[in-house]
Amino acid sequence: MTFRVVRAMIGKDLLRETRTGEVVLGGVGLSLTVILIFAFAFPAGAVGYEHAAAALWVAILVATQVSLSRSVEIERSNGRLETLRSLGIDPGLFYLAKSCSLFASMLLLLLPTLLACAFFFQIPAGQVPGLAGVVLLGGVGLALAGPLPVWLGSASKIREVLTPMLSFVIFIPFLITAVMASRDILEGNGFSSAGMTLAAFDFVVGGTALLLAPAVLED
Repeated sequence: MTFRVVRAMIGKDLLRETRTGEVVLGGVGLSLTVILIFAFAFPAGAVGYEHAAAALWVAILVATQVSLSRSVEIERSNGRLETLRSLGIDPGLFYLAKSCSLFASMLLLLLPTLLACAFFFQIPAGQVPGLAGVVLLGGVGLALAGPLPVWLGSASKIREVLTPMLSFVIFIPFLITAVMASRDILEGNGFSSAGMTLAAFDFVVGGTALLLAPAVLED
């Protein structure tokens, strides 16, 4: 029963996204704009792997924040959570389904962002698969933990100020680790301790968000 409910909610989200593209398309355009700005901001020959890693994750962060805010706004305006609650469905299941559908949608955001970064920063083709692995790990963590501060902030009258502040607490340590793991991949060091720390962040921060979600969504 639980699996069927989660699968149905994920399917509905993905169907709506394929029809409208309202969550992903804006984020993709924004992420590509950020990559272009970084690519042309540095002098020719002065770009290192640390610049590419930083540009990649700034683009992902900005685009993800926009996509998360739009996704939560849609759910609040549609009153979907209230409807599910009236049917006796656990808010935690709603959050889990939302995180899964967000990750599936984010793949459409992460892929062009990664390819654009590889092209403009001349990343060797052999390093792209390893970098893609780090990006996927980061995407999992953002999809699991990202909706929580956005949902908390969206209920406030000062959500434009509160949401970034709440997101800062979760995202900054997470993204610093993601940048370090990406840089290690690009420098040929493989999946380093930073990559292991990123995986641990996924488990700890994502798991904590899933545990706190029912209490947050009940408010």
